[in-house]
Amino acid sequence: MSGLDDPMGADGAGGEDGPVHGEPAKADWMYTFADLVSLLLTFFVMLFAMSSLQDDRFQEIASSLGARLNLTQAVPAPRPSASVDMPSVLIPRAVDLDYLRRIMTTKLAQLPMAERIPDLELRRENGRVVLSLPADSLFPPGSADLVPGARRVLFLLGESLSVFANRVSVEGHTDPIQIQNDRYPSNWELSIDRAASVARALRQSGYTKTIAVYGHGSSRFDDVDIRLPRDERYAKSRRVDVLIDEPEAEGFGS
Repeated sequence: MSGLDDPMGADGAGGEDGPVHGEPAKADWMYTFADLVSLLLTFFVMLFAMSSLQDDRFQEIASSLGARLNLTQAVPAPRPSASVDMPSVLIPRAVDLDYLRRIMTTKLAQLPMAERIPDLELRRENGRVVLSLPADSLFPPGSADLVPGARRVLFLLGESLSVFANRVSVEGHTDPIQIQNDRYPSNWELSIDRAASVARALRQSGYTKTIAVYGHGSSRFDDVDIRLPRDERYAKSRRVDVLIDEPEAEGFGS
């Protein structure tokens, strides 16, 4: 057989132990390299685990870096204190009308005689305390401007009411004689303006709660005792009533 017919070739090339054309050479060295890297990584992890971190040194380095970089330091939130200094709050409460009537009677009795309003009436009526103020002692005829002496009484009244939470309303009344002036076209306008003047004076005395204001003109004239002489009956119909309601449900005014 000639050399051309021998598949191995003349020098044995292409045999079972020789390299095959086109295959990459085996990289056995990579296995050894991977084992070495794994051992080095394990070694460094063990070194880090056995080392002790110097916290004070770390804080010093961090502070130095923060100062150089001008970093904003976090401000700790204020911690709650067990000592609380809160101002006390007075919550007015509605009181019994009999008790309120006694207080108002005592207050009004403390006024000097020269400052007292004659014919002032304080009574219980339909579940209310009614303080009737004669208009002739509060205002000039045909006017709703309070006279100086009336302001002292209204100031004392507003001061007494300001510590309670009972509802307060003010009602103005006139006699049946129709008013004739340029300021008020009817008795109704005069009555409501006088009621507003009294409510305004109570407000100026320090009473801060809501005050309802009504004007009735002469529509309540028939409520005055018909047995009284005519002039006295007319005088009683010219008035401003301050009405104080009974206490309502618990919690009202708080």
